[in-house]
Amino acid sequence: MPALPDGASFFSAVGRFCMIFATLNYASSVSYLCVSSLTYPLDRAVLRSHPSRMRTSFTVDDANRTLPLVRRIVGDVVRDYWRWQEKVREFEAAAVERSLESPSEEADRLEREALQIARDIDGYVREISELGVQMKGFDSGLVDFPGELGGRPVLLCWQLGEPSVQYWHEEGAGFAGRQPLPSLQEI
Repeated sequence: MPALPDGASFFSAVGRFCMIFATLNYASSVSYLCVSSLTYPLDRAVLRSHPSRMRTSFTVDDANRTLPLVRRIVGDVVRDYWRWQEKVREFEAAAVERSLESPSEEADRLEREALQIARDIDGYVREISELGVQMKGFDSGLVDFPGELGGRPVLLCWQLGEPSVQYWHEEGAGFAGRQPLPSLQEI
């Protein structure tokens, strides 16, 4: 799954569903995450208006001290992301028969449930963002902590299941650019 831009919300559940999952386009001022017939606009201008209330730069020690809370919130994100995926699949199956002439209470209920899960995930991502941490992967629990290494800005990288923050990457490199953190003697 592509990484989210800094401060991006998982979903702003507005509008009807559109459905084609892996469509994340962050080039425009409004991006859309499409999952089958569910479309969630991501308004980057609105998202930027809610800056992090906590630190904007972490040392490795700071990031590791924050991990117990981050780990719990990210665990909720990942758990609910997969719940949301399943609910969308259920909605799609129920919506196949739905039309204006033949509404489906089951499809309507599943749509509401999927939207509620999306709102829950959005709340978790907001919590992460308020800590100054960037949510990057809903499916894998990937987050970045803005920091410095050797006097230059980098992102300290952690993924759910890892015992501590052990990796970093350049701001534009993403997960593929992850490198092990140097020992204190190397800095």
